[in-house]
Amino acid sequence: MESLSFESVNVGETEEFLSSAYTPMRIGGPVQDARVRISRRAVGPVAMDRLDFGYTMAYDADHLGRVA
Repeated sequence: MESLSFESVNVGETEEFLSSAYTPMRIGGPVQDARVRISRRAVGPVAMDRLDFGYTMAYDADHLGRVA
């Protein structure tokens, strides 16, 4: 089983992580509570990610190339 976890309170770090873990993207919008927690559990080709943001996020991203 593969697992991954990420936590941050910095929007720039979060944007960088999401861009490397999923697809290049830019995060925009007002942020009062920048807390983010992301975890992944994977077995073989099936993965389940849980993303918990302390804010509402607007984003522009390329396609993932898989079912999301």
